Amino acid sequence: MSPHVPVPMSSGTPEWAHGVRRLVVLSGAGVSTDSGIQDFRGPSGVWTLSPGAQKKYTYQAFLADPELRGRYWKSRHEHPVWRAEPNAGHLAVASLASSDIDTTVVTQNTDGLHQRAGTPADQVIELHGTMHDVICVERGHRSSTAEALARVDAGEAVPHCLRCGGILKTASTMFGQTMSPAVFARAEQAVTTCDLVLAVGTTLMVEPAGSLCASAVHAGATLVIVNWDPTPYDGIATEIIRDPLSEALPRIVGQLPPRAARSGAGPAPDVRTGAGTSARVPRPSQLLRARARTARFRSRAAELERLTAWCAGTGARTHLVSGPAGVGKSRLVLELADRLAATGEWDVELLAADARRPASGRRPLLVVVDDAETRQEQVARVVHAASAGPSRVLLLARTRDGWWDGLRSEVDTSEELAPLDSAAWDVAHDYAAALTAMGFRCSPPDQDVLLGLTDAPRPPGALQRSVLAGLLGGTGQAADLLVRHELAYSRRSSDEHGLELPADAVEGAVATAILCGAADEDAAVAALGHIPALRDADVRLRAARWLRDLYPPVGSGQSRYWDESLPDPLAEELIAAVVNPRFLMGMLMETAEEQDRRALTVLARAAATRPGLRACLTELLSGATRRLAGGGRRGVGRRISRPAGRGADHAGRERRPTRGAAGSHTARHDGTRRVPGAPRGKPRRGLRGTHRDISGHRAARPHDDARRAGRAAGRSGPGRAGPRGRAAVRGGRRPAGRSARPSGTRRGVVAQSRRARSPRARAVSVDRRGGDAVSTRRVAVVQSAPSLFDLPETLRRFETLLAESAAGGAELVVFPEAFIGGYPKGATFGATVGERTDDGRALFARYRRSAVDIPGATFDEIRATVARHRAHVVVGVIERAGHTLYCTALVIAPDGTLLGHHRKLVPTGTERLIWGRGDAADVAVVDTDLGRVGMAICWENYMPLYRTELYRQGVQIYCAPTVDCRDTWAATMRHVGVEGRCFVLSAAQFAVRADYPPDFPLGADPVVIRGGSCVVDPFGRFLAGPVFERREVLVADLDLDLLDGAYLDLDVVGHYARPDLFRLTTTAKPARAGTPDHG
Repeated sequence: MSPHVPVPMSSGTPEWAHGVRRLVVLSGAGVSTDSGIQDFRGPSGVWTLSPGAQKKYTYQAFLADPELRGRYWKSRHEHPVWRAEPNAGHLAVASLASSDIDTTVVTQNTDGLHQRAGTPADQVIELHGTMHDVICVERGHRSSTAEALARVDAGEAVPHCLRCGGILKTASTMFGQTMSPAVFARAEQAVTTCDLVLAVGTTLMVEPAGSLCASAVHAGATLVIVNWDPTPYDGIATEIIRDPLSEALPRIVGQLPPRAARSGAGPAPDVRTGAGTSARVPRPSQLLRARARTARFRSRAAELERLTAWCAGTGARTHLVSGPAGVGKSRLVLELADRLAATGEWDVELLAADARRPASGRRPLLVVVDDAETRQEQVARVVHAASAGPSRVLLLARTRDGWWDGLRSEVDTSEELAPLDSAAWDVAHDYAAALTAMGFRCSPPDQDVLLGLTDAPRPPGALQRSVLAGLLGGTGQAADLLVRHELAYSRRSSDEHGLELPADAVEGAVATAILCGAADEDAAVAALGHIPALRDADVRLRAARWLRDLYPPVGSGQSRYWDESLPDPLAEELIAAVVNPRFLMGMLMETAEEQDRRALTVLARAAATRPGLRACLTELLSGATRRLAGGGRRGVGRRISRPAGRGADHAGRERRPTRGAAGSHTARHDGTRRVPGAPRGKPRRGLRGTHRDISGHRAARPHDDARRAGRAAGRSGPGRAGPRGRAAVRGGRRPAGRSARPSGTRRGVVAQSRRARSPRARAVSVDRRGGDAVSTRRVAVVQSAPSLFDLPETLRRFETLLAESAAGGAELVVFPEAFIGGYPKGATFGATVGERTDDGRALFARYRRSAVDIPGATFDEIRATVARHRAHVVVGVIERAGHTLYCTALVIAPDGTLLGHHRKLVPTGTERLIWGRGDAADVAVVDTDLGRVGMAICWENYMPLYRTELYRQGVQIYCAPTVDCRDTWAATMRHVGVEGRCFVLSAAQFAVRADYPPDFPLGADPVVIRGGSCVVDPFGRFLAGPVFERREVLVADLDLDLLDGAYLDLDVVGHYARPDLFRLTTTAKPARAGTPDHG
């Protein structure tokens, strides 16, 4: 039978139509030809009549050729889709929606006629998008095609995005454009879970749409093709029908029997939420656990076959599967257990918590011991017991270093599996599959937001975390977003249990439960005793029961009160975000020996890949344990004996926080103590002629006498709040060493850092390290650009870049000059000598509306963003004060407190037209937990007297936000580092034309500002950069101990100064906020 000869469908019901429960209609352009829309490859198709047109209309050509974009929009305007009506084929498919057949329409068409015919939109998967929406190819902004075409009617030949000025196209996929993996995943899920696929009106020549037919047949579905011309998949079809679609589709639909006549009648399960499952997103840790089996098992098939063969063999009885967290070890074992259990010949025992001797039985037994590297003695007992019977022992561990060698020397019946390979798998396919699977467990997602697929392969666990982060929405790194969601979930849960705890108490209680576990209720209640908000016994009992509901035990530890299995990577991220040394010390004073052992084991495992937590653990085990009875410890499993009484530290921890007098230690709820500051000397006078001179002494540095004294005493320095100063950061609290001040005002918290202090007072108040603390600080310098005149988009970029930097461990993140508010490079604002233009005034009005009021709503949003990501931030903003704009740099603490507010002293060149000048109040270095931070914006770095004043105030971390992209800039930064014996962090903008509105006056060069960011050490050596011609976040580790040796031969305001010959005079006076010029 020739495939070109139409084959009429038989009048009876075909065999393939019996027993259909789920149906997928895969439709192509042929379905809409009867509606007057031309197909592509038929006898009168677009590509058939114009073979060269397909090559011209590629996505790449569209972006590159403005003339082609003009023709494109003309063709969109004249397209017959706007006049088309649904035909008999569309209506026949739509009738299935009102029947008992579970129908999904997967269409390659972009005309929307299936929906107009009556098929519900949530049952239509548009593989190639839709013509009814337009999308900005640069920013992803989405709007109505009707609105864009109305602008074409009005004479705009090529409409641009109204929000950012980017290129617009209809939201349909062009040749050369990547199809959404999320959309394709939904289609694949549909065809692999249905009984029948009707491929109608499609040649199946466009991939990957055509491959859905093969996927369906492979999964056991029946394929019926209804198309006039042959297709590449005719060979696997059960039946091929060549009738006209307007006749064939109504006939096929009429011959499908009602559900009552089909086998297995009854309601079909809801594949999106599952029977009885809430659509609300659950805790991330629930979905990411291997036992949840959220995503389909697919990436460990080879390992599964090898393990199955090992169980059936007669060789070694012990296997080790090792690999880092998140590569799929636990899921692999669960699949193996299912496979063995299905044979009816094996018993499987999963020992996720307590490793013990395997139970005896007649059938072979597979014993699985998870976290084997943390329980060596128990593993040895299990292995020895298994060697005497028909058992196998499968060990799971993150590493095989050390402990495995010792075990192998005792047991000769063992074999090691190679570490799991996480590179040889299809990232795009598995991402799409995980997205679909998790989407069914969560609320229906917005597919347009779920395209954050990275190019580099990642372990399956990390990939699934990335998918879930996309489903939850928000910005930032996946791990940070999931931790925030987990903590928010916990806070809601505690409120639902009637506890009404403060946020830090909830976080502390959750961290305690994850760290310690509990065998019974008494142990759980006792473990929570270190949290001040839970001092009341009844509240503590209710909290313990709430946590039991939140983290119920799993696996063999069902008799335990809190989950005893060691935490997964997400839980370890949560721990890293919450704990600090004093928190741990207080907790270990309340817990039992086995809880201490578990907590230290969890910390050691989590610290292996988290430097901040490693520093926390180091401080706990080295410095803090000296105050505990029982001396040192030889290993993480050794008991910390609890002293009979509580010392001053714990007495302070038990009290409510109170504001102490100057010089006193103020108790804080997490056990840290704040040092408000030593005597500061005389306050700064508000007189115009007050002088400060170089007298041979620079302001004392945080690494000077106080830290040396702390080391000599073997203790932490004053105000020490945690590893690398993070205790105040993680809790969202005011950093240690700063007194309480109203934040968000120019004359509140900022003023305190600008008071003149005696060298001794400053040395005491700013020392954050002391003792055995680590002196290395990780910093990040952002090289990127805002979206000029688009403040919401700029704030989104700010948070994304800050989240990326903080996730990399940066404690200080420096952004470029004018990052929020923008740098209008090249604009004249219509001003010449004696003349101004209306267009120039209109442009300035747009610029002014993008500026930031301090205080104000946008400023509050900036502070909240910083507080969410818990890092120090230096960011350039365009500040609006009164009627004047200022180029300003802000220093913001990890809790959102404003520490420093510096206005550019002298705008450069024509910047003076649009920006006012700073005053003496802007000449200041501020104290932070990291050291003393100073700021010099752009060409302020060419003001030697200003630099000298910063050196005189003891700057250690010199921040230079800029837009200067000249080659000479790097030499300037190296000079500053050497001259000031300080670390220099210069953040330059990298901006391209797309960062500016299309009507903004720019030259022909696509790169507007080319970057040049760098990090320099006190000897002028580059630690990072300089980087040009690309967006990048530069990361460097600053070793502040370098400063001690750097002063040996140079201190330009100390021993290398000649105050008898030269004197610097700095005028101090109160600022007149709101005036256009403070000069």
